[in-house]
Amino acid sequence: MKKRIAVCIYGQIRGDELFKNHFSEWSSDEYDFDFFMSTWIHTYDIKFPFTKSECLAEFKVKHFKGNDRNAKSCYLINKVIRLKESYEMINGFTYDVVVCTRPDFKHDLEKLYTAISNVDVINKKYDRPIVSLTSPLKVWDGVDSVTMDDDTTFIYNQEGSNLHANLFNLLFLQETHQKDREWSWDEPTNNGHYMHGFCFSYHNFLVLESKLKEMRIEQ
Repeated sequence: MKKRIAVCIYGQIRGDELFKNHFSEWSSDEYDFDFFMSTWIHTYDIKFPFTKSECLAEFKVKHFKGNDRNAKSCYLINKVIRLKESYEMINGFTYDVVVCTRPDFKHDLEKLYTAISNVDVINKKYDRPIVSLTSPLKVWDGVDSVTMDDDTTFIYNQEGSNLHANLFNLLFLQETHQKDREWSWDEPTNNGHYMHGFCFSYHNFLVLESKLKEMRIEQ
């Protein structure tokens, strides 16, 4: 029986090329893919067989210093994973692996499938949240925080996806960062590289390195 994989696409739509000629090619003898998306209103006529998707009105979220796209990114990750969870609850099953990625990145599918397989295998061995990242976590010199070079694609087990979906609440609603020395809202650390690194270290994720090959595509 094929493994069921949820693909959760989040972020601003910058073109429709990948929906025509990339995401439609995600096919494997081992995996069945269901696609979910959370974005905001755009001008592209995207015709793609999403399992569930939503297109939000332009929105504002609470943020501090820096670019509010960071908060929007966390919010959309929360929204798209909740779409996935709603579909699971309605249909009485859970996905084996969850891939969360942006709509403007093209993937080497062979490397992607290997990363999915690694998460699935390790998930059977450890009762922990798991995430596979394109680049490893590291400590940034002079900054009391954990960071990562690439923050566009995340591959998790179920527990990992649920905890990452809560990142918006953790930072922008609960303001956990104010009580945790690992996080600062000063300008140098107010970006996705630190936000996601904070989440994975705060929740003690088992972190794998996927070595994905990605290419950004814009129109």
